[in-house]
Amino acid sequence: MTTILPDAGVRRTAAAEPALRGATIVRLMRARRITIRALAQRMNITQKRVRQVRAHGVRGEAFVRDWLEAIERA
Repeated sequence: MTTILPDAGVRRTAAAEPALRGATIVRLMRARRITIRALAQRMNITQKRVRQVRAHGVRGEAFVRDWLEAIERA
């Protein structure tokens, strides 16, 4: 059973683990005009990791929160 939460494509699975789909991350990055390079610098991670998450998404409450904060930060 999956329920969609009202905020930005975050999903909770039956195990109540939040997940953020790759397509949602791409959409949020485009809406806020954030490049892969800029996001990698904000999060202090590699561009390769940003591309992986854009392709496959991310799971876990702390990870979802970190990604949303980094993308939505002005």
